[in-house]
Amino acid sequence: MSTYQVFNSSQVGEWNSVLSEVGRTDIYYSPNYCKIPENNKEGTAQLFVYREGDSVVCYPYLMRRINDLSLPAARDLDRDFYDIITPYGYGGPIMNVVDEGDRLRLGSSFGEAFGDYCKQVGIVSEFVRFHPILENYKYYKTVNPTNIRQTVCIDLSKDIMANLKNTCRNRVRYAKKHSLMVVRENPYELSAFMDMYYATMNKNNASNYYYFSANYFRDTVNLLGEQNISLFSVKLMEKVIASAYFIHSHDYVSYHLTGSDESYLNYAPYNILLTEAAISFQALGYKYLHLGGGYKGNDELFRFKSTFTRDEPLDFYVGRKIHDGEIYQRLSKGISSAREYFPLYRNY
Repeated sequence: MSTYQVFNSSQVGEWNSVLSEVGRTDIYYSPNYCKIPENNKEGTAQLFVYREGDSVVCYPYLMRRINDLSLPAARDLDRDFYDIITPYGYGGPIMNVVDEGDRLRLGSSFGEAFGDYCKQVGIVSEFVRFHPILENYKYYKTVNPTNIRQTVCIDLSKDIMANLKNTCRNRVRYAKKHSLMVVRENPYELSAFMDMYYATMNKNNASNYYYFSANYFRDTVNLLGEQNISLFSVKLMEKVIASAYFIHSHDYVSYHLTGSDESYLNYAPYNILLTEAAISFQALGYKYLHLGGGYKGNDELFRFKSTFTRDEPLDFYVGRKIHDGEIYQRLSKGISSAREYFPLYRNY
């Protein structure tokens, strides 16, 4: 017999209790992390929990109301409809089952149950960004997982310096030669970081989505706290020339948000920052430092990150599913996209 429950971000105790059943999960699955985009008006954070006996699957996502879109077809809907998306970063369903065959079977029955739930509550479409380290795309086949790029992960069980590629190791030495120092900062000191972050987004011609508000940054630090977020900065003399926030929980650390003074990039601040941060997290007992991928596939940023490890990159999968084809087509009518935008009706 199977059952399901749905929790919201205010039900912190219930949400965390389910996560403890699953085991050592990443920070992306925590209610406080999911609360950050919720506060940023990106959707309502929910955790769907599916059970079969002692087996449990949990799946966090943001539920976004479609009726609020400025589309005539959205305003004409006769009931509330939604779509769901993984909060910024990585996610997808995770489970407490270990056996490979049991995982496949449980993933299939979960997918069927969740599909029924989506139809029941008016969820039109679903977009999942799977976790590259957890490889949970293997067990949620109903969303047609697709490999779209690769990401880089530093194995903290290895000798950090020995595992750097030669180009990166030489750049670290260069940074040290010029007296660059990496320091761990108070994560609540946001103003200098935000200035450099916005400057970096300008340099990279980032999309509007990445210009997070000051409230977003404050929520990130306040909701995660020093237990789950760290700020490292690179200083030349007393001047901060690059900074990065890392988020972490259990075995996993993720390179989250970063900013720099462009005029000092020739000193290789990021080479020494990421290397020293990896060494620091290794000493604290973490097992993986996930650097992520590039902006658009295996680009210059991805190639830079790849110099921090001799290990093979990880595969990054996304999943897409249309739960209500009729409503999806009605909303998407007349909308085109030069790239594979999903859901299409939000590309207006």
